[in-house]
This record gives sequence, structure tokens and C-alpha cells, in this order.
Amino acid sequence: MTIELPVELTEPLGWVGLTWPQADEDRLHADGLAWIEHGTRLRRHLAEADAAARRVWMENEGASVEAFEQWWNGPEGPGRHLTDAATAVELIGAGLIAMAGVTVALKTAYIAQLTILSFQVGQAVATAFVSAGATLAEIPVFVAATRLACRELIHRSLQMVEGEIAQMFTRAADLLRFSSSFSAEALHLARHFGQNSEFHRLMREVEAVDVRSPVNGATFYSGRAGDGTPMRVFAEKYTDGVTSVTLEKTPGGAAFDDLRLFEDGSPVRQTQARDIWGRLSERYASSAVGEVTAWAHNPRADGIWNAVERRALFENPAATQLTTIDPTGV
Repeated sequence: MTIELPVELTEPLGWVGLTWPQADEDRLHADGLAWIEHGTRLRRHLAEADAAARRVWMENEGASVEAFEQWWNGPEGPGRHLTDAATAVELIGAGLIAMAGVTVALKTAYIAQLTILSFQVGQAVATAFVSAGATLAEIPVFVAATRLACRELIHRSLQMVEGEIAQMFTRAADLLRFSSSFSAEALHLARHFGQNSEFHRLMREVEAVDVRSPVNGATFYSGRAGDGTPMRVFAEKYTDGVTSVTLEKTPGGAAFDDLRLFEDGSPVRQTQARDIWGRLSERYASSAVGEVTAWAHNPRADGIWNAVERRALFENPAATQLTTIDPTGV
């Protein structure tokens, strides 16, 4: 049965600002078994076809019979292709079952971390009176530690998917490249599971690049004016790039801005681009020092400003004051 997040842990998950893994481990496991069973059927058909072909050259003679034998057993013969096809679909099945295992492990670890967090917060609230509220100050620390632990779980899961599991799908795609009846689906799976390495590489770079801002110089933006002008235009107009900067004017932000991840030809999907910039924005807000400024007009509730940056600023003790400016005057 697919593991779902217990209702009582929904709120702790919201505290850490992450989402529950959406993968369905039961479906992955069932699909994996179906592919492996298909490989078994292919091998049975191969044995029957090979037996019939052998009778041809065992019971007949002549140049054409010898040519048939050489073709059948050759690198381009059906015997070789059927063997490769069977191996490939078995690899796909094994990869899907391995994905199911990774999903189960990730969900179980998530539940464990969130359960611990819920207990810690409950204890802090329960002892707040006798500690004159001192224990409440520990709650952000508990939340941050849990968020870090969950991110590490995600990172390890991605490493598994990107590494050994991706190699299974890539190998399967190579085997099926010349087997027309299966190649399209196998290549699709290979792209889906094995060709997201650029996204994972960029996410690793996100953690290393410099997105620090000057003291009292961090500047944010969100939304558009009534005439469609992006708030980024106002934010960049009133920053000098030295004492005040937007994320895109930091060394790390500039490097990622040059990649144009949201435009045609991007090496990652739109959802992946949002994840990349979401994490960059979170690091930018978490490292802000002193007074910060935000240019905003009707920011979306699910936009990066409201969903990521504001929370990170709230949890950042070094950010002492937030000034929000609406250039439209509304």
C-alpha cells in the first residue's frame, strides 16, 4: 500500500517548507514486475524461435541455408536482437523496482524526521511557561535542522537515481536502440530517469556559488505593475550593484541568470528551473545581513517571494528589518 503522509505530520511538513514525495512506490513496483515478466516472455519466444531456426540449418544444406545460419547468429540477426531486448526490458523492470525501494526509504525517513520535529516542538511549547518562553526560541533551530536532514535525504535519493538506477535505463536504451518495437519507450524512460544529470549538477552548484549581499543591501522583488512592468526593473533601478544588489547581481546569481533556465533551449525543465532559483533565492535570503528591501506589487502567494524568501528572512536572525515598497502606490 502506498505510503501517505500521516495527517498529524502535515503541519510539521509545512514548517520545513518541503513537499511530500509524490512518487507511487506501489505503481513503480508493479510496473517493474510487468517489465520483468515481459522479459521472461521474450526469452521464451527466443528459445522457441532459436529452436525452429536451428532445425533449418540442421535438416537442410546449401549456400542459402548457411547464409541464413550466419545471419541468424550474427550481430544483426533476430537472435541477438531478441536477447538484447529481453535483457533491456529486465533492466527497465529492475530499475523501476529500485525506484520503488528508494521511494519507500525516502518516505519512511521523512516520517521519522517529521515525527521527531513534532515531538521537539511539542516539548518546547509545553515547557514554555516554566522557562519563561526560552524554549520557544529553540523551535526555529529544530525546524532548520529537520529541513537540513530532509534535504540530505533528498540528495542521497537523487544520487541513487542519478547513479546506478540511471545507468540501468541508459544501458537498456542502448540495447533497444535497434529494436524498433521497444526502443521508443525505453529511450523515453532513459531520458526521464537517466538524462536529468544536468539538473542535479546545477543543484549541486547552487549550494556552492556565492550569493551573499552587502550589509543592508539585499534587495528582493516580486510581481508586476499594472502596465506589466516587472518589479525586477524597479529593484535593479534602485540598486547600485555595490552597496545594494538583487540576487542576479551577486556572483552566483549572475552566473545562473546567464544560463536563461526559463527560456527555450534551457537544459532543464521549467519546474526544475523553478527549483533551482527557489534554492538560490533561499540561500540569498538566509545570508542577508541588516536591513533588506523588497519591491512588490500583488505578489503571487505561491511565488518565490512569498513561498521561499519571506520565510527564509523570517528565520534569519541577521536580517533585522524588512522594508516593502510598492512603486505603484497601491
